[in-house]
Amino acid sequence: MSTFSDILKALPSAVEEQPPLLKYINVFMAICCALAAMLAAAGWFWDKVFLIYMAFVPLALLPMALGKC
Repeated sequence: MSTFSDILKALPSAVEEQPPLLKYINVFMAICCALAAMLAAAGWFWDKVFLIYMAFVPLALLPMALGKC
């Protein structure tokens, strides 16, 4: 008769790995957010409206990345 630990070892593992595409999407989203924050901070520091408006470009790319999920 099998013991509980033998049955437990025979069961498939319940750990599911994250799909690789999702990892890359998370990195892309983090880079976009960081770039937008840097552009906004630089525009505020140097008093350049153009840099502040350029901060919206990486933020506009986020819905495109979310559509790939």
